[in-house]
Amino acid sequence: MRLRSALPVLLFVVAAQAVCCCFPFAVVELVKLVAVGVPATLCHRALRAQVRCRRASRAAATKKKEMAVMDKVNKGELQQPRAELPRAHRHEP
Repeated sequence: MRLRSALPVLLFVVAAQAVCCCFPFAVVELVKLVAVGVPATLCHRALRAQVRCRRASRAAATKKKEMAVMDKVNKGELQQPRAELPRAHRHEP
């Protein structure tokens, strides 16, 4: 019968010990997340956005150059480039 009467006290002691033992580790994890995890995530997102912006501007510049060349070809200022055949396949007089 003694064990039954002591059981709630033992459970309370074990629970209190678990809280006292694990709480500091939880606080350390939270501090680590705030001090390292969040800034790292923000930096990673900023770098990805910068790369995306750079790719988009390069693609726009390439497209602009292609359109300028095609405008010149359409106006007749520039001849459309022809693929050259290898020397063995050319018909030379």
